[in-house]
Amino acid sequence: MTKIATLPIPARSSPGSPRTAPTVGHQDGGVKCTTGKLRTRENIVVGTWNVRTLTADGKLEELAHEMDQYHWNILGISELRWKSFGETSTDKGHKLYFSGKENKHEHGVGFLVHKDILGTVMGFQPVSSRLITIRLRATPFNITIIQAYAPTSTYQDSEVEDFYEQLQAVLDQTPKKDIIIMQGDWNAKVGEDAYPNWKDTCGPYSNIKTNDRGLRLLEFARYNNLMLANTLGLHKASRRWTWHSPNGKNHNQIDYILIKKRFQSSVNIGRTRSFPKADIGSDHDLVLMSFRLRLKKIKSSKYTRMKLNLDKLQDPEVAELFKTTLGGKITTLLLEGAEDTDTDTMTTKFNTAVTETATAILGKLRPKKNPWVTNELLDLCDKRRALKRSKNSPEGYDAYRTINKDIKKQMQSAKQNWIEEHCKEIENSLKYNNNTKMAYQTVKELTKTKQPRASTIQSKTGECLTEEQKILDRWTEYCSELYNRIPNGDPAVLSCPQTTDDDEKLPILREEVEAAVKKGKAAGVDNIPAELLQAGGEAIIDVLTIICNKIWQSGRSTTEQIFNLRIICEKHLQHQQPLYHVFVDFKKAFDRVWHTALWATMRKYNISPNLVSIIQNLYDKATSAVLHNGAFGDWFRTMTGVAKDASSHLSF
Repeated sequence: MTKIATLPIPARSSPGSPRTAPTVGHQDGGVKCTTGKLRTRENIVVGTWNVRTLTADGKLEELAHEMDQYHWNILGISELRWKSFGETSTDKGHKLYFSGKENKHEHGVGFLVHKDILGTVMGFQPVSSRLITIRLRATPFNITIIQAYAPTSTYQDSEVEDFYEQLQAVLDQTPKKDIIIMQGDWNAKVGEDAYPNWKDTCGPYSNIKTNDRGLRLLEFARYNNLMLANTLGLHKASRRWTWHSPNGKNHNQIDYILIKKRFQSSVNIGRTRSFPKADIGSDHDLVLMSFRLRLKKIKSSKYTRMKLNLDKLQDPEVAELFKTTLGGKITTLLLEGAEDTDTDTMTTKFNTAVTETATAILGKLRPKKNPWVTNELLDLCDKRRALKRSKNSPEGYDAYRTINKDIKKQMQSAKQNWIEEHCKEIENSLKYNNNTKMAYQTVKELTKTKQPRASTIQSKTGECLTEEQKILDRWTEYCSELYNRIPNGDPAVLSCPQTTDDDEKLPILREEVEAAVKKGKAAGVDNIPAELLQAGGEAIIDVLTIICNKIWQSGRSTTEQIFNLRIICEKHLQHQQPLYHVFVDFKKAFDRVWHTALWATMRKYNISPNLVSIIQNLYDKATSAVLHNGAFGDWFRTMTGVAKDASSHLSF
C-alpha cells in the first residue's frame, strides 16, 4: 500500500508565526509533568466552554488546536452532542470523557483532560446528557469536577427543577473532603443587583440583571456553600461576557465556575475570566479559572504494550540488519549453555535480546493522526479567530460567517479527497497486487470510527463503579467466578477407567516449532509479536525449540473442519447447488468445560496418557488475570473453560 505522506503539525505562538515553536499561551501556566512527578505549588487551570457541537468532521482536532493557544489542565465541555458515553483520545494525546443521549445527537457534556495530568484521573461518572463528573488524585485533598449543561429558557421550570434535583443527588454522593468545582453553561443570569443579598455566593462584578434562573442558581450555591468564581474579579466587560447574539450586539454572562467557599482563597481572581479571542465557531466564550493546589500522580504498574513499526521489516536491508544483529545475540546465548540454563533465566534473556534489538532497529510505531486536517485548515481557524473581535460590525460579521462556512466546507472536502486516495489504494491492492490483507487493512482504516470505551460498570449489588481500581477488582471477581463454576455433569464421568499404556515421551521437533510461528497474531505479556520471531532467522527457532522442550514434552492435535467446509462450498458452487450451514451456538460453551471431567473423558477414550498429562499440566499450572485500561488485576486459577487454541475444539 502506498502511504500518504503527512507532516506533524507543531504548535505556534501566534497566528502569524511559523509552526516551529511551542505555544506561549495567554496566561501563566497549568501544571505540567515532565519528570514523572508533577511540580508542586503550580497553577492548576480548569475551564468550561459551550462548543455548540463536536459532531462535525475535524471538530475535536479543531478544539485541541484552539486550546493549544492557552495553558490549561482540564476543560469541561457543554453541548458536544455525542451519543452514549465513554472516552476517546485525541491525536495530540489528550483524552476526552463524555456523556450524551443514547440515540440522539443532543445536549452532551464532557471533559477534555490534558495529557500531562492523565495519570491523576481516578475515574469519571457519566450521569446524564447534562451532567458528568470526574475525580482527580491530589494532595492533601482529591478534586471532583462536575460539568453541567442546564436547560435553556425554552424549557419548563419543572425540567429545570429536575435538573437541579439530579445535580444535588450527584453532589450528595461526592466525598465531603474533596475540593469540589462545578462549572458549565447554566443558562442563568447573575447580575450585580444580586450582590447585596448574596454576598456569600457571588461577587459584585457583572453587567447584567439577575433573572429567575439566576436566583435558582444562587439558591443552589448557597445551600451547598459554593461561590461563583468568575464574578469575583474586576475585569472589563468583554472578559465577563460568556455569550453573544449572532449579530454581536447582545451579550450575557450565563457560564459560571463554582468552587467550595472553603477553597475560595486558592482562586487566582485576576486569571479567572472569559477569553473572547478563543474561537471554535460557537456563540459562547471560553471561561478559565486558575488556582494553586498540588496534584498527586497515581502510582500504578500499568502494562504498557509497546507497538513496534513492523512495516520496516518489509525493507530487505532492514530485515537483514535485524536478522544479523539478533542472530549475534542469540548465538551468544546458545554458547553460554542454553541446555544447562534454567527456563526462567533463558526466557528472560531471550525476551530482552529480541525486544532491545527490535526497539533499536525498528523503532516504535507512531500513532496515526487525521492526515486530512492540514496546516491550511488550521490557518483558516487562526484567521477566523482574528475576525471574531470584528463581529460587531456588519462587514466583520459577514467576513466571519464566510470564513466559518469555508472551514466547514474545506474540512469535508479534504476528508473526501483523503478517502478517494485510499479507495484507489484498495483497488490497486486487489487488482494488480492481489494483496487482500493490505486491502482489508485499508478498508478497516477508512471505516473505523473512534470507538468510545465505557469506563463504568456495576458491582454485584448494582452500585455504579467509576474508579479504575474498583472496576478492575470487579472484572477480576467476575472472571474468577465464571471460570471456577463447576457445571452440573454426570458424576459417573469421574469414575471412568484410566488407560495404562505408557507412550514414549518424544521431544518437540524443530520443524514443529517453525510451523507453529504464525504472523498476524497478538503479542502476549512478553510483547513480542510473531513477525519478530520469523524475521530472526534460524537461531530464533533453535532457542524456541530448547525452551519448548524445557517446558513440556511433545503432544499436539489439529482439526481440518474449516478446510473441509471450503471444499464442500467449492463443489456446490461448481454444480450451482444450494448449500445450507447450520450453526449451533452454546452460550459460553468453551468457558463451561469442567477440567476434571475433561481429563477423565479423555482417558476413557484411550487418548495417550502422555498427551493427557501434557494438556492437564498446561491448564492446572496456568493462571489468568484481567487486563483493563493498561493494568492487570490479581492472578487467579481456573477450574473450567478451554483455551482458544488448536486443541480446544478436540477438547470441547
